Amino acid sequence: MYPNLEYILKKRYVVRIILRGSVLLLFMLGTIEIVSKLLQVLLGGPFFDEGILSYASLWPQMMFSSVAEAGKFMLPGLLILISQKGLVQLIVPFPKSECPRCDYALAKLKQPRCPECGLKLSAEFLQEEDDSDA
Repeated sequence: MYPNLEYILKKRYVVRIILRGSVLLLFMLGTIEIVSKLLQVLLGGPFFDEGILSYASLWPQMMFSSVAEAGKFMLPGLLILISQKGLVQLIVPFPKSECPRCDYALAKLKQPRCPECGLKLSAEFLQEEDDSDA
């Protein structure tokens, strides 16, 4: 039996959750990178010996490098977040409008069976195809 619409939608939901989880993980890694660099600048090094204000001219350079390091994680996460809908559709596509066994065009069928090879199809798949043609 051909996968029905409910099965495909559940699978897409799971893939969407996995993609969102990976985006969250990438954003968290980027944030950790920025915070660790900031703490390193504030708490470590020779800043307390000579005073933080004496190194004020280096702050923009240090913060730029930490943002660039965080970008390694956040940019791919942002790209996944933006293209999430297309990625889900690519990973879990809806069935084609052709029979999976013989490639016969399944448009406007009256029965849930391929007229060419006799493959039994689910009713949900046929209803979805009928709705998309209208």
